Amino acid sequence: MGRPKTDPQRFVNKLDKSGDCWLWKGGVDKDGYGKATINYRSWKASRAAWHLLVGPIPQDKLVLHTCDVRLCCNPDHLWLGTQSDNIKDMDKKGRRGKRRPRKENND
Repeated sequence: MGRPKTDPQRFVNKLDKSGDCWLWKGGVDKDGYGKATINYRSWKASRAAWHLLVGPIPQDKLVLHTCDVRLCCNPDHLWLGTQSDNIKDMDKKGRRGKRRPRKENND
């Protein structure tokens, strides 16, 4: 997938960058993750942030959060990994199998 036609500034305008986490102010999916649209296709906002602000995402990679804030789109808080990496990260943080609240902030 090449560079998107969507203007990155349009995406950034939907972020609250007042804190360390850049919180998505647009739509949210049923799991509490930001939901963005690029070229008429729905994306998780963190994945869209990586694609627009960092670069292409390999097909076998997920965009994971170091901060664990579902609405965070700060590229410095995101990293590429596999599903196995995601599970290891959850285990390390002691949160696998635990439901987290949907509403999250930067407190």
